[in-house]
Amino acid sequence: MPGGTLFKVAGIVSCAGALVPDLAIWFILVSALAGALATVVNSYYVFRMEKEQS
Repeated sequence: MPGGTLFKVAGIVSCAGALVPDLAIWFILVSALAGALATVVNSYYVFRMEKEQS
């Protein structure tokens, strides 16, 4: 999943946190960090695949 799509999903999950105000900060933090981590892992994976092909 491309990074832009991940952050859109993270935004939707963060908005869902509005339904549970006591846990809203966790919805925001976890979704943003998970999206960022997935983007970094995917970038590294693509980098390694391109390096092996060279």
